Amino acid sequence: MTATDPLTGRTLDQSHDRCNLDDHAHDAAEHDGAGGPSHDAEIARRIDVAAAKTGLEPVLDQTIETLSKGYKRRVGVAQAILHDPPV
Repeated sequence: MTATDPLTGRTLDQSHDRCNLDDHAHDAAEHDGAGGPSHDAEIARRIDVAAAKTGLEPVLDQTIETLSKGYKRRVGVAQAILHDPPV
């Protein structure tokens, strides 16, 4: 049985493991807002900040399935930063 990502409609293995980090981050961030040029710029800024804080900049073009376990953990931290939760 294959699960489907409710945000993108892709199967989970396509939407998560086979998607590069930059695309995955854009998909996740777009879920937070309506879109538009100013929203797109804010998404790009938040991705840059999260990648810089977690050291993911050198691997943004790689697919998640190719990352080490350590980098995969950083992806989880970056996702939390990306959503900018109140603390």
